Amino acid sequence: MRIVFVGCGAVGGYFGGRLLQSGEDVSFVARKRQFEVLKQQGLTINSIAGDAKLSDIQVMQAPDGDFKADIIFVTVKTFQLSGALPAIKSLLAPHTRVIPLLNGVSAAKKLMDGGIAKKHILGGLAKIIAKVSEPGVISHTGATPHITLGLFKDSEPSEQNLLNALAQKLKNAGISTGISRNIELALWRKYLFVAAWGALACVAGVSIGPLRENPGTRAVLIKLIQEYRAIANSLGVEINQQIVDETLTFIDQLPGHSETSMQRDIASHSAGEFDALVTDALNLAREQGIDVPRLSFCHALLSLQISAFAE
Repeated sequence: MRIVFVGCGAVGGYFGGRLLQSGEDVSFVARKRQFEVLKQQGLTINSIAGDAKLSDIQVMQAPDGDFKADIIFVTVKTFQLSGALPAIKSLLAPHTRVIPLLNGVSAAKKLMDGGIAKKHILGGLAKIIAKVSEPGVISHTGATPHITLGLFKDSEPSEQNLLNALAQKLKNAGISTGISRNIELALWRKYLFVAAWGALACVAGVSIGPLRENPGTRAVLIKLIQEYRAIANSLGVEINQQIVDETLTFIDQLPGHSETSMQRDIASHSAGEFDALVTDALNLAREQGIDVPRLSFCHALLSLQISAFAE
C-alpha cells in the first residue's frame, strides 16, 4: 500500500514518520524549507513516545504525473488546502482514497468543491500536541497521538475493508487508531475541543494551563464549548452533555504549556486556521439562527487583530 502525506508539518511528519519507521511505503509532499531539509537531512521526531531519526525520505514538491497513491492523507493546514489540490489530483488513480486530517468540519466539502470526487474521500481526524520546532524536526510534547478513521454516511459499505486494513497498518506502527461508526460526530467532537479552546486562547494570549485554572476564563471556555455544541445539534449532530464533560476532562489532562496551532499562527501574524475554527462556526450559527455571544466576541476581537496584520 503506497501511502502519501500531502503536507509534512507536525501532523504529517509525525504520523508519516511512524509509518515509515515501521516499514511502510510512505512518501511526502512538502514545500520550501521543509522540502529542502527533508531531502538533505531526513526527518527527526522528538517525542515523549520515543524519538526517531529517519533518513532517505521520499519527498516531492510536485508529484510526477506517473506517481500514484493508494492512500493520500491530507495533512496541510486548512487554509493551505486549496494550494494542495493540484498535488492531490496528480496523485489520484481510480482506486485512490483521500483522507483529510484537517482541523474543522468542512474538509471533505472543500475537497469536493475543489474537484475531488466524493467517491475518493473517506473520513478521518488526528489528535496530537506537536509542532515543527525547526525544519525537518517534529516535536511531540503532549497527548497520545491518535487517528480516527470512518466512512461518511453516504460512503460505500465495501470501503470498510480498506479502512480496516489501513487501521491495522497504523496500529502496527504504534499509532493509537480507532474506526468510528459515526465519523461526522467524531469530527464535531474534535471541533468542539480544538475550536473553542483555540478561539479563547487566542483572545487571552495564554496557554491551556492558565486558561483552565482561572475561574473566570474556565467559565467562559465552558460556555463557548456549549455554543459550539448548540451549532452541532442544530445540524443534526447530537453532542450530549457527556461529550462536553469528556472534552473538559481531556483539556484538564493536557500539559499546562499546550497551545493550539491557531495560537502559534496568530502569534506569528498569520490568520492560520481562524476561518476554519471560528469564522465557519459563526457562519453556521447565523445560518441556523443561533445566538452565540462568546463566539461572536472572540471572532470580533480576532478579526481586528488579523486585519492589523495586513496594514
